[in-house]
Amino acid sequence: MKIAAVIGLVLNVTGTFLAGKALIQDYRENAQGVPLLPWLVAARRWAANQLPFRGPVTASGTVFLGGEGILVAEGLVTRLIPDADAPTERQIEYLRREVDALHQALDTYHREADRRIDDVSQQLAGTEAKAAAATSEVELLARRNATSTVGMQLFGLLLIGIGSVVSVLPAVLGWN
Repeated sequence: MKIAAVIGLVLNVTGTFLAGKALIQDYRENAQGVPLLPWLVAARRWAANQLPFRGPVTASGTVFLGGEGILVAEGLVTRLIPDADAPTERQIEYLRREVDALHQALDTYHREADRRIDDVSQQLAGTEAKAAAATSEVELLARRNATSTVGMQLFGLLLIGIGSVVSVLPAVLGWN
């Protein structure tokens, strides 16, 4: 009779321990640093602040980042086309001005295209940030759903373990 009671006690305590350990591991993986027993953390913090050699720790700081910028551009383009019988140097000078103007127009076009690409990239980054925030929110809801009753489960397992021990004690100790 006593052997069966001891075996039952060992099995109950071991099963409760393993279930509690698995529960705590699942909670730690999904709770993102939220304490399992917040009242225990608060009690530990209170006790640490009550010790005579420790006081509350205070820290503060300030960060400032700022900047300004102004970009102004002005220009005037005139086209003086030389006559067909103009000297060769003047015609070559005109062609060079035209080629330079084409290069400047292409540079302006490329800068505008780059600006538009940057704008689209920023919009895409904003969309990616919104998607990441939405994903994080869904993950947070899933974690809360997975861990919201863990404290109650742990308390229930604790009661089962204590109940098992208490119910077996009379048989193990020979009380009638």
